[in-house]
Amino acid sequence: MSDVSKSPPVVSKEQDIHAETERSTRSTSSSSRGSIFNLPRPLKRIFDQFPLITYPSNPLPQQSPIPSPLPTLYIFTNSTPSGDITNTPAQLSFNPACLKWQTYLTALNIPFQTCSSNNHASPSGILPFLLLPNGDVITAEKMQKWADEQSPQTKTTKISIEDHHASKSEIYSALLDCRIRRTWLYQLYLHPANAALVDELYIKPVSRNGFVDLATRYYIRSAAMEEIRKTNATSTVEMDEILQEGRDALRALSELLGKDEWFFGSERAELFDASVFAYTHLLLDDTLEWGDNHLGRELKESCTNLVQHRERMLTLYDNN
Repeated sequence: MSDVSKSPPVVSKEQDIHAETERSTRSTSSSSRGSIFNLPRPLKRIFDQFPLITYPSNPLPQQSPIPSPLPTLYIFTNSTPSGDITNTPAQLSFNPACLKWQTYLTALNIPFQTCSSNNHASPSGILPFLLLPNGDVITAEKMQKWADEQSPQTKTTKISIEDHHASKSEIYSALLDCRIRRTWLYQLYLHPANAALVDELYIKPVSRNGFVDLATRYYIRSAAMEEIRKTNATSTVEMDEILQEGRDALRALSELLGKDEWFFGSERAELFDASVFAYTHLLLDDTLEWGDNHLGRELKESCTNLVQHRERMLTLYDNN
């Protein structure tokens, strides 16, 4: 009788495959312990056939802005095709918030260039903003501090006229930011007679698509209405009441200026002068085709010294 105990063990085909798989797995696992970036062998064999090639970077588009040694103020404006414009009276911003800072930097003799832009390009979501040559961004909230630090005038005097008349300046700044701004918003964005002007300034530069135009127009009107309601005593918006507030505010500013060249008796144009000019210039600008310019008529009829103040401010651009 044969010795069965000495016969070699019988290994099934399935067991053999399983053992081979385990050895392969242990081998792959041990070889991959050196780096977590090792690829499985099948993928590695594929990638080995395609060596890595670094292609040269594509050139920038021909209309890409060229880095400038000057700070660039991004504003709402009708610009040249390249986007860069010169800082002249004929090419000022049509937006009071942008024109205010464009004028203040000019009044302080700070060299800068301007570029046509929109709110979507701004880091804060609103214009204007200033891009420095080193890449730093100055938003509107920090622009006065930055400008005063750069200006040769403020470096020598170390004091501004607003420091002497802080309380009075604060009161009249609120008059500008509330009543005159509220009337401006209504006259431009909500008055039906000025719908064509809004289209020319804000709608057509964005798109010529009818659906996009409707959406943009709705957004602009809604935003203007919301801003008016924020500063209104009641939730209702009455046209006659808002326009009367604007007339009264202009007369108060005219009385404040009196016979002086600059507000608060300053020897040169200050931030408050730039803030007033940002409205008076646009209300008196003949290139803007107003359908109904209620505040502009009030300036010409009752506030001649503000009209003269606007003319003096324009000479700041002629001298730069």
